[in-house]
Amino acid sequence: MDRPLRILAVRLSALGDLILAQPAIMALRRQLPDAEISWVIDERFQELAEAVPGVRAIPIRKPRNVFDYVRLWRQLRSEHYDVLLAMQAAFRVNLIYAGIKATRRIGFDRRRARDGQRRFVNEAIQHRDEHLLDGFLQFASAATGKPREQNPVWPAWPVESVASWWEGLQLKRPYVVVHCGTSKPERCWPAYRHGELAARFAADYELQVVLTGGTSSAETSAAHAFRTECPRAVDLTGRTNLNQLRRVLRDASAVVSPDTAAVHLARVENVPVVGLYAVARPELSGPYRALEYTVDAYPEAVQRLAGRDPASVDWHYRVHDPAAMTLIEAPAVWAMIEKALSRAGGS
Repeated sequence: MDRPLRILAVRLSALGDLILAQPAIMALRRQLPDAEISWVIDERFQELAEAVPGVRAIPIRKPRNVFDYVRLWRQLRSEHYDVLLAMQAAFRVNLIYAGIKATRRIGFDRRRARDGQRRFVNEAIQHRDEHLLDGFLQFASAATGKPREQNPVWPAWPVESVASWWEGLQLKRPYVVVHCGTSKPERCWPAYRHGELAARFAADYELQVVLTGGTSSAETSAAHAFRTECPRAVDLTGRTNLNQLRRVLRDASAVVSPDTAAVHLARVENVPVVGLYAVARPELSGPYRALEYTVDAYPEAVQRLAGRDPASVDWHYRVHDPAAMTLIEAPAVWAMIEKALSRAGGS
């Protein structure tokens, strides 16, 4: 070719998935250093695309009506790409692909190409039972024709941008972060369970605990229940941006979190993660290659709440039952916290 290879990756959201997709874009940059790589991403998370060196972010607002799609198609049709990486399969995102000019259009395999994605692509990654991160790495491998990278690499982030904020917190170490919820209520650990766990922290005066999370009713209820039993907990729920949250997680001795972005941010920083999993299997979306502290109630949820055999359900099967996360009990979580701290030489 008489010009650089042009690649367009499309992954708009969610935050945790974007963190897991970053190593794939990093792999593209390393393996094709001369390529022009662009990333279509939700404008709320633009910084995650811009963090990858040499990648052009195309921030958009997710289309909500036909007029939004027409405007977006006009914007995207102005350029032609050699490779489209359709890294998100959802009806509203699949329609975006219709407005993209690309020679190779790589999407998910038949099982993962939800909501008709295969109508908009002409190639697919391989069918595998694997972690979400490994699935994203398959896109990079398909685009380059090179073997999938075995050791994912995340881009650096501007820790200095929150230095003064961090110093002002004056957190005492060691501390454990308890992340209070997710964007999906079915994955949230119940408030009363947070209260039960807080009672354990209240009895250990040497160990500080920090609460993080968003502003949903489930998260605020969980934080309130925790503080009721352990008033000395430092409550940062709804008070951190992405970089501030990552900075808090970075120095934690352990992080307790349901299936959400905090799990992956902590894993990037090599912090022990006590993952709380019942809706999806941790091998699919848990802390990557670090499940030793995970509390896994997924098999029990599949059997008791869905009436299915855990050994035979599809790899991506999820238990959409509000009772699933109640199966995770506080003593089991505390035991994993103690295990993580003892191995790290903490409390």
